[in-house]
Amino acid sequence: MAPLYPMTFQLKKHKIPTPYLVGPVDIFEVTTQGKRLLFDTGPQTSEAMNYLRQHLKLESLDYLFITHCHPDHYGLARFIEENSPAQVILCQRDILLFERFGERIEFLEKEFQAIGFPPELMAYFAGLIPRFQGDIPFPKQYHALEEVAQLLEELQIGWLDCPGHSQSDIVYLLGKRAITGDTLLRKIFTAPLLDMDVTGQGRFSNYRAYCASIPKLMSLQDQVILPSHNDYIDSVAAQIRFYVDKTIARAAKLLPLTKKGLGDWEILQQLFPQHLRPKEYFKLYVKIGELRFFQDFIATPQTLYQALESQGILDEALEVNLQPFV
Repeated sequence: MAPLYPMTFQLKKHKIPTPYLVGPVDIFEVTTQGKRLLFDTGPQTSEAMNYLRQHLKLESLDYLFITHCHPDHYGLARFIEENSPAQVILCQRDILLFERFGERIEFLEKEFQAIGFPPELMAYFAGLIPRFQGDIPFPKQYHALEEVAQLLEELQIGWLDCPGHSQSDIVYLLGKRAITGDTLLRKIFTAPLLDMDVTGQGRFSNYRAYCASIPKLMSLQDQVILPSHNDYIDSVAAQIRFYVDKTIARAAKLLPLTKKGLGDWEILQQLFPQHLRPKEYFKLYVKIGELRFFQDFIATPQTLYQALESQGILDEALEVNLQPFV
């Protein structure tokens, strides 16, 4: 685990409206060691842009840290870069997500074809992916989080790599507080979006990444958690348990369809008929990532079982619920 530093931070939370299903996003303004920091930006909307202009002294901002490159978290990174002296810092995988964007689009197109979507859905997704993941201006200059150890030491900031929601989720440690992005959200099953593995081959497995992140998340039990879409969480263990319970319940609906040998498109039609209308297509896109998450769980439930057991989360009731899969 990254080191814990003394609590020498002044912190202010800003709640920024977003146009996304998850609702407003919380970003954090921090003063430490005489420097002014911002963690995340809000979405690329005029409303968010005006909020930052009115409530932040952009001209004296020193650093911008990104938890992960989803639109509501880094949408205004280029805006901040152009309107402040702030240096932008984000993890190496987010940089690769940007640099390999063309390959990711090709990968997703092949994935959608393999699912067997009809032409109207293929046309929708062909337009959606660039708009949702590629049209947001990436900062022109940036530093990889993994390469600024001396700066982090000077600012007294630690960090943990906790992928699962995305392949680039970072938790920042400020004294006894943890800015957790979308890794721990109270009563929210954070959508694991389908994507290419930018550091390996093929599809990124959000499921396997989440299982590997459970011990790191559990190491935050004594921290004050500062999530991005809640004012608080009940506890780290409670949030992990919520996520696991949701996984089991939703996988239970998928399991009999899998045993029947149905294809992905047939499964999506049966599980999510309400999302087959044009106005609901974006939600269907989200459900595709969830489908892959649950399929990975059904294929290797022992991975989750072992992660929970190692952290003391596996109680009798949970073990009973896992038995149909294990």
